[in-house]
Amino acid sequence: MRVRGGLAAILVHAAVSAVAATCAAQEVPVSSVRSPTDLEFQGFDGAWPARLAADPAAPLGVVRVLNHPIKRWAGKRRAWNVLPDDADWKDAAAYIAWIERTEPGPHEVKFEDSGAFVIDVSPTDADRPVQPLVKPTEYLQFASAQSRDGKELKLERTWFAYYDAPADMQVKGVVVFLPGLLGTPPGTIEQFIRATNSQGWAILRMLAQPSRFLERVDFEIDPRQDLAGPGRLIAGAFDNRISECGFAVEGAMRHLFRVRPALSDLPRVAVGFSGGAITLPAVVAREANAYAGVAIIAGGADFFLITVQSSYTPMLNAVKYRWRDRAPSAAEVSALDREYLRASKFDPYNCCSVLIGKPTLLIQGGVDSAVPSHAGDLLWERLGRPERMVVPLTHELLFAKLPAEFTRIERWMSDAAESWTESRATSTKGAGLPAGK
Repeated sequence: MRVRGGLAAILVHAAVSAVAATCAAQEVPVSSVRSPTDLEFQGFDGAWPARLAADPAAPLGVVRVLNHPIKRWAGKRRAWNVLPDDADWKDAAAYIAWIERTEPGPHEVKFEDSGAFVIDVSPTDADRPVQPLVKPTEYLQFASAQSRDGKELKLERTWFAYYDAPADMQVKGVVVFLPGLLGTPPGTIEQFIRATNSQGWAILRMLAQPSRFLERVDFEIDPRQDLAGPGRLIAGAFDNRISECGFAVEGAMRHLFRVRPALSDLPRVAVGFSGGAITLPAVVAREANAYAGVAIIAGGADFFLITVQSSYTPMLNAVKYRWRDRAPSAAEVSALDREYLRASKFDPYNCCSVLIGKPTLLIQGGVDSAVPSHAGDLLWERLGRPERMVVPLTHELLFAKLPAEFTRIERWMSDAAESWTESRATSTKGAGLPAGK
């Protein structure tokens, strides 16, 4: 199998229309393939992809506060021929200054490739910027890098907005919010931030997935060869992208604890929309004990099959599977899917094991074609059938109507936070008792 394009791209929300189109005439269409349900969870201890680190005990990247005046932001997909601008070089300089504590230069920075999504924190009116309903307390940027030789730095960036809880309220906890791909849907997200923040929650909001999350990549597959190899390659590529979400949130949270130490004693709740819902288990896995509960909205398991069957591929154009000589049969896609799931560590199919036993709320559309509904059903089954609400809506209509459920979601978050606090108080009290008591 051969990969063309960037190292990897995670396409959670998306699919490969070419596969669906070319297989439509088959007696058993690829769209009918369903994920296996019988595979054991794959452990992921020691499986986190490598990143350069100035301090092995610290987060695998550097966090900067973007302290120049920021009133709004905009995101842009990169074309293959876009040259770095002043903001890019400033980000690179900040990262190099950090990594040279332990990795002496000179260094050469490799910026994001075609299809990557970057945030512009000083947009013009023509950029259609997001104007927040609640003003963030500060904007943050997490930067990390991969390197084969320690000299060429493959830079990746993730942007966050942080919101303090209202000053006149007792802080309930911290919400880690993970958006859909490309930071969508912005209107619903803004309403969620306002509704949640007004009830006493501090919020760390990922503005969009890490910049290389949607870099364009082609996987070339020869069905005549053993599919275990392609399965491992796709799994490694996808795991690498998902893991960056976990690294970025961990780094941003540690920054917040350093400057706001009181937050470290509060319960944390993760909320993911769509693509963010699918990356949520890996984010929680970095610091599983800190999370009181999770809310997964329009999520699912089995990235590979989601990318094959989702209706969003024509828009995103981020990943393609090119089968040599002919279109694959449904049986071949199913076989590759099985090999992928055996090899993946951070697909929700496997990584959701860290959520089992935690308060978990699922909300999904019953006729979702973006993150196919059967992928949501699969995740629910893998999680042991936690609390779930299924509504007879498409992906888009689910998020259009979701604000009507914000009160319910916030109440559920509050209950989870209270249970976590009580449990922690009980365990702390118990740990202080004399032996035998």
